[in-house]
Amino acid sequence: MLLKSLALAFGVFAIGRATPPAAPLADFHSKLVRAEPAVDSTVKESPARVRLWFNEACEVGLSTIKILDASGAEVALGKATATDDPRSIAAAVTGKLAPGRYQVVYKTAGGDGHAVRGEYAFTVSK
Repeated sequence: MLLKSLALAFGVFAIGRATPPAAPLADFHSKLVRAEPAVDSTVKESPARVRLWFNEACEVGLSTIKILDASGAEVALGKATATDDPRSIAAAVTGKLAPGRYQVVYKTAGGDGHAVRGEYAFTVSK
């Protein structure tokens, strides 16, 4: 009986040791991988556009880009459009941004159709 118990305990231990660890859950949503102006950057002059790159192709028809000034007011931008890279969207800045801190707020959807929202800041120095 003792021998059987030891064999069973060893077998459970051996199986547990041979089982590979569980794989981490995959993240299938789009993620921002690059931006112009860059995240938390300081630019010397008003950018002509905001361009965002993601880790997968964007659904342009479901994408928006906004810029908010320090008071939270929305800055005039063109509509989010496709670029030469299917993983990127851009919007033209239609006026000149005054010196200050700005918040880029975006929404897009990737291949899975789920909306992804995010934001980041940049500063115009002069």
